[in-house]
Amino acid sequence: MQIGGIRLKTNHLAFIKVFNNQIKTDSVQIVNTSTENIKITFNNVPEHLSVKAVPAELKPNQKGNIVVTYDGNKQKEWGFVMDRVDVMLNGKTDPNNRLSVSATIQEDFSKLTPEQRANAPKANFNTKEFNFGTCTEGDVKDFDFVLTNNGKSDLIIRKVKASCGCTAVTPAENVIKPGKSTTIKTSFNSTGKPGKQNRTVTVITNDPDNANITLRITGEVLKKDQPQQKQQPNNGSK
Repeated sequence: MQIGGIRLKTNHLAFIKVFNNQIKTDSVQIVNTSTENIKITFNNVPEHLSVKAVPAELKPNQKGNIVVTYDGNKQKEWGFVMDRVDVMLNGKTDPNNRLSVSATIQEDFSKLTPEQRANAPKANFNTKEFNFGTCTEGDVKDFDFVLTNNGKSDLIIRKVKASCGCTAVTPAENVIKPGKSTTIKTSFNSTGKPGKQNRTVTVITNDPDNANITLRITGEVLKKDQPQQKQQPNNGSK
């Protein structure tokens, strides 16, 4: 990947998994392909990232690295997160000169004792799939997934994220007491989406045995001039 007078092995550094209490470091190889010295600095660096070039200035044909340190303690998001950092060459900015840094932020449950696990929260959905059967393009299909805490301590909803084409609303309260329930309201707008559908909603909780839960919304959207087939929607209940 060419960025101005330097070439990067890649412009996307994927940390894959970073725990919320972890600090990880990785690097991208670079080389100065120009005929002049290039000083490399960075802008729009978020608090949880540290980015530097080693060496900070490259001579022509000299190789180096962009070193990135990811501090999970400072990251307030959960799940998949993408950041884009501006790469400045000799103090000049260009909107095309960017380094993408991605990571999936997970809670570290490795240090829990057996007693803590026994008293942990338990996330349980009444169903993990809503099949709306068939509908005509333009219809909106709503469904409420019911989440119950079957554990012995507070269940915390860290994040609710829907895939493209679907919306999900985080409950007004993200802390669910033992034995209590809440709903994740979802809505699928079929406008401009003909054909079979498989949308997902990811719910991240502090349940050590079920921290990442995937809910599915499936069905088939018919074009307005296509006749409806007789098919009963399945909301997951048996």
